[in-house]
Amino acid sequence: MQKLKLNNETVLTETQFVRLLLPYLYERGINKINEDELPKKLFPYYLDEKYKILFKNIVKSRDGNEVNIKEGLFNVKYFSGNIMFNPNNSKILHLVYEPNYDMSEDEAKLDPEIIELLKKIADEFGIRNKVETPELKIYGYDPNKSYSLIEGKDSNILHRLELITDGNIKTISDSQMEPHVFYPNPSDDSYSIYQEGIYRDVEIENASYAITQGIYNGKIKSLKVFTKLLELEKLEKIKGIANVIHDDEESLLVKDRPYVRRKTL
Repeated sequence: MQKLKLNNETVLTETQFVRLLLPYLYERGINKINEDELPKKLFPYYLDEKYKILFKNIVKSRDGNEVNIKEGLFNVKYFSGNIMFNPNNSKILHLVYEPNYDMSEDEAKLDPEIIELLKKIADEFGIRNKVETPELKIYGYDPNKSYSLIEGKDSNILHRLELITDGNIKTISDSQMEPHVFYPNPSDDSYSIYQEGIYRDVEIENASYAITQGIYNGKIKSLKVFTKLLELEKLEKIKGIANVIHDDEESLLVKDRPYVRRKTL
């Protein structure tokens, strides 16, 4: 296979990457993006050897689970004329490209195979976007990896971060929560200190999907899906599983809290 290359440049800059990707997303029905979420959703592609050529000039963030495209987002957000946002909620970017928006000048600088890789990312984002909700986010990771789960109390309110999957447990380790140590907050991406509770690391295998379900005071607050699946029917089934608090004991891979629940598609 011919080596991927850039015609007139050594690598894509952050700004070029974002300036090309956003209109491709818009063409696929995505008219709104979360400025904080986009770098996280791009990280699986950063790790994928097939897409390495796109990220030669883009590094990962310090916490290691997202790409650093802050400069590119800033430049496109404030200087492209194709982004609108509410100053009170500036992380939500509304895409406003014209139907005849011309990308030919940018595309002409690049090898056609580079364009195809960017379009493939946009295609996959477009499929997931049809299933996602403000609470449910889908990330294109291989689900067979480690997850950190918790069940803890803060001001006598119960926090739970559970795992739902069709896979099996490969390794598991538990520990009691320690005072003054920060653990994952099931409601968002922050960390909290709990009065008491259990912290569990679980590695799974043979899975086609995994869901982390964050429950606060008996209500679902956050849902993250990790899967390579792109069939809409299967993604809709995963969404249906994710949106329910499961209390059926027979579905447990592990019967000790915090739970790992088994649900086949």
